[in-house]
Amino acid sequence: TIMGSGSILTSSSIFALALYSTLSNAASLPGRGMAKRAPSTGSSMKATGQALKHYSWNAGASSSSSGSAASVDDFQDLLYKLDIVLGGQPFTVQMDTGSADLWVKADSAPIKLTNTTNINVTEAYGAGVASGLIQFAQLELDGFIIPSQAFINADSAEDFGFFDEGAVGIMGLAFNDAGLSPINDGIRAAFGQDNTLGQATISNIIAQNPSISNSFDILLDRTSDLDDDSTGTFIIGSHLQGFEDITSQPKLFRQTTGRWSVPCDGMTVNGGLFEFNQSSVAGVDSGRIATLLDSGFSLPPLPPPAVDFLYGSIPGAVFAQTSYPQWLVPCTGATNLTFTFGGKDFPVHPLDLTIVDTTTITVNGTSQNVTICYNAYQYLDLDPNSFNGFDAILGDSFLRNVYASFDYGDTDSTGVNSFVQLISITNQGEALTDFAASRAQVLKSLPPTIDPATFLDIYTGGDGSPAVGDVASGALDASDSTPSAVPAGSDSSSDKLNSLVEKYGPIIIGLLAGNALIGVLLCIIALTVCLRGVVKSGARSRNINPTYAPVRFKEAEAAEDRMAYHD
Repeated sequence: TIMGSGSILTSSSIFALALYSTLSNAASLPGRGMAKRAPSTGSSMKATGQALKHYSWNAGASSSSSGSAASVDDFQDLLYKLDIVLGGQPFTVQMDTGSADLWVKADSAPIKLTNTTNINVTEAYGAGVASGLIQFAQLELDGFIIPSQAFINADSAEDFGFFDEGAVGIMGLAFNDAGLSPINDGIRAAFGQDNTLGQATISNIIAQNPSISNSFDILLDRTSDLDDDSTGTFIIGSHLQGFEDITSQPKLFRQTTGRWSVPCDGMTVNGGLFEFNQSSVAGVDSGRIATLLDSGFSLPPLPPPAVDFLYGSIPGAVFAQTSYPQWLVPCTGATNLTFTFGGKDFPVHPLDLTIVDTTTITVNGTSQNVTICYNAYQYLDLDPNSFNGFDAILGDSFLRNVYASFDYGDTDSTGVNSFVQLISITNQGEALTDFAASRAQVLKSLPPTIDPATFLDIYTGGDGSPAVGDVASGALDASDSTPSAVPAGSDSSSDKLNSLVEKYGPIIIGLLAGNALIGVLLCIIALTVCLRGVVKSGARSRNINPTYAPVRFKEAEAAEDRMAYHD
């Protein structure tokens, strides 16, 4: 999730609140106190399978006289969450490196407050808006206890997909820079620009614990296409065992205020370098771009030409210009995507390139469940006036391929000289092998896949017939180890039979003609023998009832096995 700049306004400007908002409680805000630390080896992150972004194939779809239609509701993706205790109440929140503030929609949960204000602020994200009063409560996170942490007690939260997955808010892990932390801006506007009571959670922990490293690390686990639950690791002030050499990796220094936006050297697909335009962020060297590392973005947005370059390299992929631009990709299609940071390559697992989902299509009045796949890396379409400081966003579909350490640098509050260090955890060769096996196993349990061009034709009002037949099925036979697309559908059985007849018909006719000729010759010989009286007296003859068993070709057996699909 990414915060837009200038999103701290309520019905009136936050600075107009000034005169300057007063506390609902008596005197002044309490001091922060010390964030006490209990022994910790890192907090466990939970990941569940409801997408944050909803995309409907029905949007703008046309229908033909044959009743063709295609519909996709939403897809599974990973939402990484953390458990916290706020004001004595347990909450689950999304972990978000793209924003700074903490907010929860507590509803009826009785949070024990240490103080409160009448400052009402709004957090506006790339998707979703939350608003409410700035309040204070004790926060427990990863063994740390912050006596009085500023947060938004949201009375309104709209367009967030994580509520169904048990999350009730967001914990930001970015910076307190002006314009990007509504809480910090609101507190400073009301009580002075030097006030630090509105600092973000990690800033408070680092400021109150000078003996620890000014950093936090994340490691996001990957699941298969159909798994709903996964885990990850989040650790503050130290590094996970086995990744201690993270401190020797190249330092990717922050390129803009307020965000974990770092320079990316380039992007290659199958070894071919994509040439980005000049960065929109001042100070980024030519040939590089500023990339925001955002754990709150499930599907990473890239400049549209980069997305086209990536998915256009996959054979059979087609572009769908619908209400939202998408690439439809063969479910077994893969490519080698690599990003380069600090002179080091970071390959992306092919499982992180496509989303698998199922839908129902209707062709000539007959409905059929099918499986489709489409691009995980999306078009970047955020308003540059509200969302700036980066050229691309690399979210979870990239971050699952690295161990990442986010270091606040010289100070905890503004992140001067802050940087990110990365270790690649994806082996490109092993990843391709894993993708083939994992995706094949998943497709066995799903309806047949549909050829992207056929699906797009149906979606746009056709009957799916041009060039490729009604429906292309890539569902695997139990004995198959290599995914493939095989024509199928309402007329597929007859099509296959006609194909086999055309291929083997002349051979079969030749064999039958040969058998007939041999039969005629045998009859002539027998007749000749009888006429010559060659048959000896006393010899017995037997009448044998003739039978005929046609020869079955192995290809025909395999084809017949593939003709039928049982949902």
